[in-house]
Amino acid sequence: MPILIEGDLAVLDGTCTVEEAEPLLDWVRGTATPAVDLSGCRHLHAAVLQVLLAARPRLAAAATDPFVARLCAELPPAIPRQEGSTP
Repeated sequence: MPILIEGDLAVLDGTCTVEEAEPLLDWVRGTATPAVDLSGCRHLHAAVLQVLLAARPRLAAAATDPFVARLCAELPPAIPRQEGSTP
């Protein structure tokens, strides 16, 4: 499974396809302080990247894959979310 949810942390691993975008969005919307670990991610579908860019979760671990790291350059290590905001 490319995305493993562990409470407030989503670990993205390997290839994250379009099928993971909607469950990821649902999780982000239902989590008060979401964080993502991209260290094991080797490929992000554009839809998954769009969820991350729109939701702005905290980055728990940056991508080690150079291509994914470039894609996620807009995700700072810590992004405060406004109370009551929804992605």
